[in-house]
Amino acid sequence: MTGRPFALIGVNSDKDLDKINAIIKQKNLNWRSFQNSPEGAKSKISTDWAVKGWPTLVVIDENMKIQYRGHNGHEASALATKLTRELELKLEKQNAEKKGGADRKGADRKGTEKKDAEKKRDDQKRS
Repeated sequence: MTGRPFALIGVNSDKDLDKINAIIKQKNLNWRSFQNSPEGAKSKISTDWAVKGWPTLVVIDENMKIQYRGHNGHEASALATKLTRELELKLEKQNAEKKGGADRKGADRKGTEKKDAEKKRDDQKRS
């Protein structure tokens, strides 16, 4: 979903950072991945997010509301795709409304300029 309003974030439970970094590089993983319990952390991400099993998938909407929490990758993926498309449509509509407003302002300005030019011509003819 490159270039779309979507982010994928991973959390791993590996203690060996060299091992996880090698896996990320080998598998060409292109999303942010956080260590569940990095050295010096006060708590674990899995505890803060009430993770009961790995992998746990969480889909969060544009309002930061959890829409899905579970272990079914197909279900999470389908919902993420649906929410992303809905957000794209919303953004397209907002952009069209903004563009329409700019077009109307431009048309109003051109109409005023045309009236001013006609008035100036009329004034010149009367002189």
